[in-house]
Amino acid sequence: MPTQEVATANLEWKHIYSLGGENIQRERVDVKVFFQPTTGVPEETDRSGHKWLQTFGLDRKDKHGASILMV
Repeated sequence: MPTQEVATANLEWKHIYSLGGENIQRERVDVKVFFQPTTGVPEETDRSGHKWLQTFGLDRKDKHGASILMV
């Protein structure tokens, strides 16, 4: 857990949510992030085709554990 000595410490833990369970297997968790434009359908990718999870640096590995290179 970050300390208050770092100016952004309170922001680091801002969006942590309980999954409401115990012994959750990492392999069985599937998280997706969508952008909801004011008009239109929710989008899972940015204009470059990158998923928002990758764009925000939340998903850095593929399903085999290999690093994903963002270009």
